[in-house]
Amino acid sequence: MSQLDGKIAAITGAASGTGLAAVRLFAAEGARAYAAGHPAGQLSASLAGISGDVTAVDCDTTDPDGLARLAEAVRSGTGRADVLYTAAGTGVPRVPLPEITGGDFDSVFAVNTRGTLFTVQRLLPLLADGASVVINGSAGVARGTPGTTVYAASKAALRSFARTWAAELASRRIRVNLLSLGVIDLGPGDGVPPR
Repeated sequence: MSQLDGKIAAITGAASGTGLAAVRLFAAEGARAYAAGHPAGQLSASLAGISGDVTAVDCDTTDPDGLARLAEAVRSGTGRADVLYTAAGTGVPRVPLPEITGGDFDSVFAVNTRGTLFTVQRLLPLLADGASVVINGSAGVARGTPGTTVYAASKAALRSFARTWAAELASRRIRVNLLSLGVIDLGPGDGVPPR
């Protein structure tokens, strides 16, 4: 018996980074994993060689159609999820405050903040009572590192989401946790998840 036998997990950002690492771990521990990532070619290549019950779903979390594909895959496959891990995220190279553009802001908040909100909203009807939502945050929120204004702010919003959703979903016993990740060595070929 593995720790997660019979559990069902939906994981975004599964084409690389911590999302891919989570898929590997969940599959190794016996869970059925819906691995959502983008682009589809990278996702397929990344998941090759993972043994276990893994379903690849082409899903850009900034695209409502991608989120609909993920929800439909879960609905038609198992009808529920016990875990939703929102690992999709992006960042920009360090940009000093005077040089931040609207494009920098929009692209980072679209993935990190908006993408997380609408992923949870879309999958919420499929989460079992007592399920767990895990959100990728960042330890960088507390550091005040120069040049990370937009990235840190997008991740700070996720902390607020976690606190608010934990209270809002308590009646369904759905736990919401934020992981404040620092720099992680995921091995060769596992860079920052694009979406």
